[in-house]
Amino acid sequence: MKKYPALTLLELLVVMAIVAVVAVPSFLAIGRFRVQQALASSVEELAGVMKRAHIFSRESKDDRAWGVVYKDSATYMLVSGRPEDPAAEAEYGLAAPVVFADEAFEVWFDQGTGDTGSEVLITMGGGGQEARVVVSQTGLVEVR
Repeated sequence: MKKYPALTLLELLVVMAIVAVVAVPSFLAIGRFRVQQALASSVEELAGVMKRAHIFSRESKDDRAWGVVYKDSATYMLVSGRPEDPAAEAEYGLAAPVVFADEAFEVWFDQGTGDTGSEVLITMGGGGQEARVVVSQTGLVEVR
Protein backbone atom coordinates (compact mmCIF):
# COMPACT_ATOMS: atom_id res chain seq x y z
CA MET A 1 0.00 0.00 0.00
CA LYS A 2 1.34 3.38 -1.01
CA LYS A 3 1.31 6.21 1.58
CA TYR A 4 0.24 9.71 0.54
CA PRO A 5 1.40 12.77 2.49
CA ALA A 6 -1.52 14.36 4.34
CA LEU A 7 -2.23 16.73 7.20
CA THR A 8 -3.01 15.21 10.52
CA LEU A 9 -5.80 16.53 12.67
CA LEU A 10 -3.27 18.08 15.04
CA GLU A 11 -1.51 19.95 12.22
CA LEU A 12 -4.84 21.21 10.95
CA LEU A 13 -5.79 22.52 14.42
CA VAL A 14 -2.45 24.32 14.77
CA VAL A 15 -2.94 26.07 11.41
CA MET A 16 -6.47 27.11 12.39
CA ALA A 17 -5.22 28.52 15.72
CA ILE A 18 -2.53 30.56 13.95
CA VAL A 19 -5.12 31.97 11.52
CA ALA A 20 -7.41 32.89 14.43
CA VAL A 21 -4.60 34.67 16.30
CA VAL A 22 -3.81 36.74 13.20
CA ALA A 23 -7.48 37.48 12.35
CA VAL A 24 -8.72 38.79 15.74
CA PRO A 25 -6.59 41.99 15.79
CA SER A 26 -7.61 42.65 12.19
CA PHE A 27 -11.30 42.55 13.08
CA LEU A 28 -10.73 44.89 16.04
CA ALA A 29 -8.84 47.35 13.84
CA ILE A 30 -11.64 47.28 11.26
CA GLY A 31 -14.19 48.11 14.00
CA ARG A 32 -12.17 51.11 15.20
CA PHE A 33 -11.74 52.28 11.60
CA ARG A 34 -15.51 52.13 11.02
CA VAL A 35 -16.16 54.26 14.12
CA GLN A 36 -13.51 56.79 13.00
CA GLN A 37 -15.11 57.03 9.56
CA ALA A 38 -18.63 57.40 10.99
CA LEU A 39 -17.41 60.18 13.29
CA ALA A 40 -15.53 61.95 10.50
CA SER A 41 -18.50 61.84 8.11
CA SER A 42 -20.95 62.97 10.82
CA VAL A 43 -18.83 65.94 11.90
CA GLU A 44 -18.24 67.02 8.29
CA GLU A 45 -21.95 66.81 7.49
CA LEU A 46 -22.85 68.88 10.57
CA ALA A 47 -20.22 71.47 9.63
CA GLY A 48 -21.62 71.59 6.09
CA VAL A 49 -25.17 72.14 7.35
CA MET A 50 -23.91 74.89 9.69
CA LYS A 51 -22.11 76.58 6.78
CA ARG A 52 -25.25 76.34 4.64
CA ALA A 53 -27.35 77.96 7.39
CA HIS A 54 -24.71 80.69 7.79
CA ILE A 55 -24.75 81.47 4.06
CA PHE A 56 -28.57 81.42 3.90
CA SER A 57 -28.79 83.88 6.82
CA ARG A 58 -26.05 86.14 5.54
CA GLU A 59 -27.76 86.36 2.16
CA SER A 60 -31.23 86.64 3.76
CA LYS A 61 -32.55 83.66 1.78
CA ASP A 62 -36.34 83.77 1.77
CA ASP A 63 -36.03 86.91 3.95
CA ARG A 64 -35.51 84.78 7.10
CA ALA A 65 -32.86 83.91 9.67
CA TRP A 66 -31.48 80.38 9.54
CA GLY A 67 -30.07 78.01 12.14
CA VAL A 68 -29.34 74.46 13.21
CA VAL A 69 -31.02 72.92 16.25
CA TYR A 70 -30.68 69.71 18.24
CA LYS A 71 -33.57 67.26 17.94
CA ASP A 72 -32.29 64.22 19.86
CA SER A 73 -28.98 62.51 20.66
CA ALA A 74 -28.38 61.52 17.03
CA THR A 75 -30.53 63.97 15.03
CA TYR A 76 -30.46 67.69 14.21
CA MET A 77 -32.43 70.01 11.93
CA LEU A 78 -31.80 72.91 9.57
CA VAL A 79 -34.40 75.51 10.54
CA SER A 80 -35.52 78.94 9.40
CA GLY A 81 -37.65 81.74 10.78
CA ARG A 82 -37.32 82.86 14.40
CA PRO A 83 -35.94 81.02 17.43
CA GLU A 84 -39.35 81.27 19.11
CA ASP A 85 -41.14 79.69 16.13
CA PRO A 86 -38.68 77.77 13.90
CA ALA A 87 -39.72 76.05 10.70
CA ALA A 88 -37.90 72.76 10.04
CA GLU A 89 -36.40 72.76 6.55
CA ALA A 90 -34.45 69.47 6.69
CA GLU A 91 -33.55 66.80 9.23
CA TYR A 92 -30.18 65.05 9.46
CA GLY A 93 -28.91 62.08 11.44
CA LEU A 94 -25.48 61.13 12.72
CA ALA A 95 -23.93 57.90 11.45
CA ALA A 96 -24.22 55.09 14.02
CA PRO A 97 -22.67 54.73 16.62
CA VAL A 98 -21.99 58.50 16.80
CA VAL A 99 -24.09 60.62 19.20
CA PHE A 100 -23.98 64.17 20.51
CA ALA A 101 -21.96 64.32 23.73
CA ASP A 102 -23.61 67.58 24.81
CA GLU A 103 -27.21 68.18 25.57
CA ALA A 104 -29.43 70.30 23.34
CA PHE A 105 -27.86 73.03 21.23
CA GLU A 106 -29.31 75.77 19.10
CA VAL A 107 -27.32 77.90 16.66
CA TRP A 108 -29.01 80.84 14.97
CA PHE A 109 -27.28 83.10 12.46
CA ASP A 110 -28.34 86.75 12.26
CA GLN A 111 -30.14 87.66 9.09
CA GLY A 112 -27.94 89.81 6.85
CA THR A 113 -24.66 89.42 8.78
CA GLY A 114 -24.50 85.71 9.57
CA ASP A 115 -23.21 86.41 13.09
CA THR A 116 -24.13 84.09 15.97
CA GLY A 117 -23.67 86.47 18.89
CA SER A 118 -21.47 84.01 20.81
CA GLU A 119 -19.15 81.09 20.15
CA VAL A 120 -20.84 77.69 20.08
CA LEU A 121 -19.08 74.35 20.71
CA ILE A 122 -20.81 71.12 19.68
CA THR A 123 -19.18 67.84 20.72
CA MET A 124 -20.02 64.40 19.36
CA GLY A 125 -18.45 61.04 19.91
CA GLY A 126 -18.66 57.30 19.64
CA GLY A 127 -16.49 54.31 20.47
CA GLY A 128 -14.31 56.33 22.84
CA GLN A 129 -13.49 58.94 20.17
CA GLU A 130 -14.58 62.57 20.07
CA ALA A 131 -14.80 65.43 17.56
CA ARG A 132 -15.99 69.03 17.81
CA VAL A 133 -17.62 71.61 15.60
CA VAL A 134 -16.96 75.20 16.68
CA VAL A 135 -19.03 78.12 15.40
CA SER A 136 -17.46 81.52 16.10
CA GLN A 137 -19.32 84.76 16.80
CA THR A 138 -18.80 85.79 13.18
CA GLY A 139 -20.32 82.54 11.88
CA LEU A 140 -17.05 80.83 10.93
CA VAL A 141 -17.48 77.04 11.22
CA GLU A 142 -14.47 74.88 12.16
CA VAL A 143 -13.99 71.15 12.73
CA ARG A 144 -11.60 70.23 15.57
